[in-house]
Amino acid sequence: RLQKGHKPPPIAPSHGAKKKAAGQEKPLSPSSASLSPAMTDVVLTQPPACPPPDATVYLTTKHADLAAAATNYASTLTLASLPELVEKILPVLANTDKKKSAEREAAAALVPAVSTAISPPAAAPYLVPLLRPLLVLLADKGGKAVQGAAMTAAVAIVDGWSAQAKKVIGIPILTGVLGTDMKWQTQAGALELILKMTKDAAEEIGTAMPDLVPGIAPLLCDSKAQVAGNAKAAMELLCASIDNTDVQPLVPALISALERPPEVEDCIFKLAATTFVQQVEANALAITVPLLKRGFQSRKTPVMRMCAKIIENMAKLVERPSDVAPFLPLLMPALERASEEISDPEARAVCGNAKEVLDRKSKGLGMEPEPPKAQKEVVIKAFDEIVPRGDKLKELY
Repeated sequence: RLQKGHKPPPIAPSHGAKKKAAGQEKPLSPSSASLSPAMTDVVLTQPPACPPPDATVYLTTKHADLAAAATNYASTLTLASLPELVEKILPVLANTDKKKSAEREAAAALVPAVSTAISPPAAAPYLVPLLRPLLVLLADKGGKAVQGAAMTAAVAIVDGWSAQAKKVIGIPILTGVLGTDMKWQTQAGALELILKMTKDAAEEIGTAMPDLVPGIAPLLCDSKAQVAGNAKAAMELLCASIDNTDVQPLVPALISALERPPEVEDCIFKLAATTFVQQVEANALAITVPLLKRGFQSRKTPVMRMCAKIIENMAKLVERPSDVAPFLPLLMPALERASEEISDPEARAVCGNAKEVLDRKSKGLGMEPEPPKAQKEVVIKAFDEIVPRGDKLKELY
């Protein structure tokens, strides 16, 4: 207790108070002025970020237990460290030196470990650039260990995506490695992922048949059993989304004809004999157009006439221009060429009529206006105004 009339001793100012008085206090963070008091408290109580160990050490070290090493390293990472990590992994995956196969395997093994440690949905956007190199790695000459690690990593990336991301992000990447310039192991792995995505997000992937079928159809008759088998399984699952009762009974014959070219003509005549009464949508057209393409390539007048008649009959039942839009670059030139080159006047007239019907439908003439749809460019622009993308994300989206 203080005696009466006795003043308490002055309290020495803290070191922080001295700095503040001298005008030397540093701001809490670049955005501290915009934070609410509650958020400022959160920022103040966060421990300082510790940089993770250098990824180079992990990648170049021979690990007795690679899975454990990957898990341990991944546990040191934060979301903010992923861009730098991906930049270090990409050149490792791209290195084709046989002596570096262990590093490629270590890099691939790190992907699922990182996804698990940080949370698949949170890590997913950062891992997107790794998917294509991992698919290429499925044909790596380093052996099955590298190839297996690459497939496990690719599955982990895809599993972290939402149903919408599987369609918007996944399909362009996967169809981009189905070409003849890719090794068969890469093609088979991409088809396996398409099959998986179709099972996990049937509704979203089912609406993307116009994007998928052109890449899958040529692989149905591939010389490699793994590729042809995966292509058939993917095509059958995709066709399950076709709800057109006129086309659905013909799906097995359509797939078989795409798989076995000698059956093309018979299947076209079956399709021409079908009476279409139900609305025709893009997924029904997606499975028939590759067959029609082969019919026009046969250069046989009866077959081309039947192809034109099928196009006319189906186009008449299209109610949205967007359903025929994906197929115009293939069908219109074929009809124009046939209507000019076929010697039979009646067959030329059939091709000309089909071309006119298809042209009217593509322009929406006599059809109800389509409801507005979200435009990718508009959505991205709106997000950029809130959270601007970095250079890497701009390459992807």
